[in-house]
Amino acid sequence: MTKKLSLEIIGYIIIAAIGAIFSYVFIHTAALSMGSKVLIRSEKFQAYIKEGALELVTLLQSSEGEEFPIGSLLTWNVEYPELQISLYREDKLYYTSPDLTASHYGLEDFYTFEVKTPYGRESVKLYPCYTKQFVMQVGIMSRMASGMLFIFFVLFMCHYKFKYLLRISEILKLMESGDLKKRIPLEGEDELTQVARHINALASRIEQEIEEEKRLRAQNMQMVSSLSHDIRTPLTAVMSYLDFLEKGAYSSSSQMEEYIHIASQKALQIKGVTDTLFSYVGTSKREMTKKNQLFEAHILADQILLEIDDWLDSCGFNVTYENTMTKGDTLSIDVVLLRRVLDNFCSNIEKYADKMKPVQVSIKKENQKFILSITNAINLKGVETESHGIGLENCKEIIESYNGSCKIWQDKLQFQVVMELPLQNSLELSMKDLQN
Repeated sequence: MTKKLSLEIIGYIIIAAIGAIFSYVFIHTAALSMGSKVLIRSEKFQAYIKEGALELVTLLQSSEGEEFPIGSLLTWNVEYPELQISLYREDKLYYTSPDLTASHYGLEDFYTFEVKTPYGRESVKLYPCYTKQFVMQVGIMSRMASGMLFIFFVLFMCHYKFKYLLRISEILKLMESGDLKKRIPLEGEDELTQVARHINALASRIEQEIEEEKRLRAQNMQMVSSLSHDIRTPLTAVMSYLDFLEKGAYSSSSQMEEYIHIASQKALQIKGVTDTLFSYVGTSKREMTKKNQLFEAHILADQILLEIDDWLDSCGFNVTYENTMTKGDTLSIDVVLLRRVLDNFCSNIEKYADKMKPVQVSIKKENQKFILSITNAINLKGVETESHGIGLENCKEIIESYNGSCKIWQDKLQFQVVMELPLQNSLELSMKDLQN
């Protein structure tokens, strides 16, 4: 993957370097140009030029016996290094200052004059030049200025990247303080953008995990409350049957044994619920443990009606039944979970139903579903009992875990609950077993 940020920064540096080079040339040229104007107008420099010119004229006029006084001219150049000359005799160049062609720091103005010497008339071109110290100072100043401009160009072009980094840092501080709702805006498509995208994804994941933890904790508490409710229902039945036994409210030994058997079954049911309850304590994930068994639907329907009849009859209710379930279908379910559902249904009837009116219970098959319907009249004069709806919600969850449904209808006078569970055809199931 191309490192876009690195390429951008390298591009910025190259552009800044080019800008700095052009700035150096411009500043250096401008400084020399301005320096030449200032220098040429200086009275001191004008006096220096005049003095050097007079010395040169004197040297040329007194050079008898030496047609080309090169040695004297070189000495003159040493004494006046800021003046360069070209000498012509009969329009022929015979002397040029050593630094004239090597130096590019000459001023724009130059002076031309003629001198009468023992060997004829000579034409002189005198070029005023910058001092080496001045040229050095201008060079240092130009380099410093171009270096500062280079840094300015780089910082200016990287300004938005630095600003984006500061913004990322500020939002990270807010996230660190607990505000996980904040997100870093995505700008561009470089490594900084990728960092911002990863930080946003990490914040979203942490936020989701926190919300999921809260949800699971609340769900776990609801499950504990639901199971506690499921404990109270069979516990009430156990206490009732033990009360019957203690008071001798039975007509025969067989009825006594039946009460003992029912109380024992309810006690086992309580044990199963408490085991489930303890398994949920300290856990963050809610999982429903099932021990499914395959039952003939018509036999299971008879057993359900029998248990409902035993419960409601002992509570003084008149129950009417309708069972149209026939052979040929099976139902896979955990008996303990099914009993918890039925106990909740019966417990609600015991608390809120009108005993003066019959409870209607029907079991039928419809659209390959096992349908249990319980309808009762609401006791309008009953004792006020607080209801949290935990038991029915738990029933819905259990039934829906089997791809079924639990529907509730209620008005001021009547309450109805309908449980639907999917059936399996016994013949199809047998064919599958033979194929396997």
